[in-house]
Amino acid sequence: MILILILLVPVLFLALLFLTSVVIPFTKLRLFHKKGMTFFFYPLKGYLQTGKIGFEEKGDFFARFKGASKLNPNDTALLSNIGGNPLLLLRDPTLIKEYYRNANCYNKVGSIGFYKPLFGTGLLYAEGDVWKNHRKIISTSFHYEALKSQVGLIQNTTKEFLDKVGTEGCEDYSIINKIQEITGEIVGRIFFGEKLNDYTFDNKPLTIYLADLLAAVGTSALTPLGILLGPKLIKYLPRHKKILKKVSNFRELCHKIIDDRKAQQDKGDDLLATLLATQNAPNPSLLEAWIQLVI
Repeated sequence: MILILILLVPVLFLALLFLTSVVIPFTKLRLFHKKGMTFFFYPLKGYLQTGKIGFEEKGDFFARFKGASKLNPNDTALLSNIGGNPLLLLRDPTLIKEYYRNANCYNKVGSIGFYKPLFGTGLLYAEGDVWKNHRKIISTSFHYEALKSQVGLIQNTTKEFLDKVGTEGCEDYSIINKIQEITGEIVGRIFFGEKLNDYTFDNKPLTIYLADLLAAVGTSALTPLGILLGPKLIKYLPRHKKILKKVSNFRELCHKIIDDRKAQQDKGDDLLATLLATQNAPNPSLLEAWIQLVI
């Protein structure tokens, strides 16, 4: 009897996994497909696999989604899955506006849950009243006139980095990496000012280290095992524990930067100074505002 139970338990587990990860999400997507919506379904990996195929074929993660939009321009949304969860990718501007106006009526699903230790409860992850509060913190300081005033900084930073590009190694030069490096530096200087260069983490600029953290979290979490375990259980995997420790240390350093700025008499004229002067926001809100701008 015990032997039968030992053999039966893994079979039942696999059957339940197949039901929740394949049959149920596929059935839900088929219902929407009958209404004319395009969908991409892959067990567990879902839209991540769709993006991977697009990247391998066209060098663009969103290539297949873009292709579907061209073939079916009247689709108001595209459908996919992440694990056992159906995923709705809005395309229609009216629906997107509806979503942002009534964000409390919807749940954010997909891979974003894995990034909560890094994002915190900022705009990308928060919902309801917390989302409204963070949106208010950013929108009152990050508007058209604020952006306009930073044009000179953007131009000077871009020129500074491009002037350092030599002729060696141009045969196999990754322009996207350089663009990401410049963009990260621009956002960092807009937020922290020129003092950003005074801080490093593991001998790397903060923006580069943040990009590496995002990649590390994604690589660890967005695997079949990571998706199967989900955000709440993956933290117990030894490899992911190490990454979460780096995330915690990185956030502590960023909190220290904000504390240093609060203690300074000369606050500067960057975005952080504006937020400190006009918002009674705690450190987590300010840190998450910067992380969201970089992303």
